[in-house]
Amino acid sequence: MKGITHKKLTFYFGSENGLSLIEILASVTLLFILILTLIPMFVQSARTNNVSAKMMDATYLAESSMELIENSVNTSTAIDSSFTTSIGSNGNGFTQTVNGCSSGTCYEKSSNGHYVFVQITNSPSGSSLVDARVKVYTDSTKSTQQAQMETLLSLKK
Repeated sequence: MKGITHKKLTFYFGSENGLSLIEILASVTLLFILILTLIPMFVQSARTNNVSAKMMDATYLAESSMELIENSVNTSTAIDSSFTTSIGSNGNGFTQTVNGCSSGTCYEKSSNGHYVFVQITNSPSGSSLVDARVKVYTDSTKSTQQAQMETLLSLKK
């Protein structure tokens, strides 16, 4: 019985001789080449994940800032000092600014390593609509924009 099992194993696996040094070197070389071709893919994947995470953080910050502005606009009758007080209060961190403000009223804050710039412009012809823009940058130099949101909001009547 032992002889039959041994013959079957020899038939399936070839000779009983071990792997030669050449076969081991060839297999290690192939494995090394395979690993080297996959490394750039993993590096690019890590970079893409990093950029995506930064963009998601900036988008979340823009969205939460837009919600704050929407709540302030919906409870205000005009973009005035009471509006500025409401948007800057309760730890929201927004302060009014004229830096980079081409029109309307602008606010800024730094949060979680980002610089948030908000511009609120009254719509023409005396309507109760205001245009709200939120832009999120990497820093206050505004060199790299990471996210932007814009919407029309209605003042409280």
